[in-house]
Amino acid sequence: MQDLVETLKKVESSSIFKEQKEKHKEIYLASFFKMADDEKEEIQLHYYNPETDKMILFIIADEITSQESEVFKQSDAIIKELKLDEVKINFEEASKIISKLLSEKYNHESPNKRIFILQNLEKPIWNITYLTTSINLLNVKINAITGEIISENITPALQLGKVNPESQ
Repeated sequence: MQDLVETLKKVESSSIFKEQKEKHKEIYLASFFKMADDEKEEIQLHYYNPETDKMILFIIADEITSQESEVFKQSDAIIKELKLDEVKINFEEASKIISKLLSEKYNHESPNKRIFILQNLEKPIWNITYLTTSINLLNVKINAITGEIISENITPALQLGKVNPESQ
């Protein structure tokens, strides 16, 4: 958990966060985002602004920067606050859980890009997606309190953009 807490402290002590918080007092932490491949990683904290129904992304690099983004949700969905004190499974433990699943069930798949999102969907969950070298998407949802795998599925990435002619 220390890595998440340290990241949170780093962002919330930055001048850019303090400026945003001064302008938008109602913002709250909605998700932690980490995308990585063999060459680089990107870490972001997403804060939801209920006044505008948008996210403020804090991108962590050499400097912390921010940008506003649309929220990808159904119109009636509620963005819940992510409370790190409720999270018991840290990033490393979530990585071990999905690595074990990969070796046991999907050993023919090799991850190329990894996306980890920690968010609150009724309870804190790790929503992890691996793009594999065989162009498949493995998505696994892990309970961030118990470490239990909630769901898993693998889909050919090339199939995602196709429209089923029978459904038209």
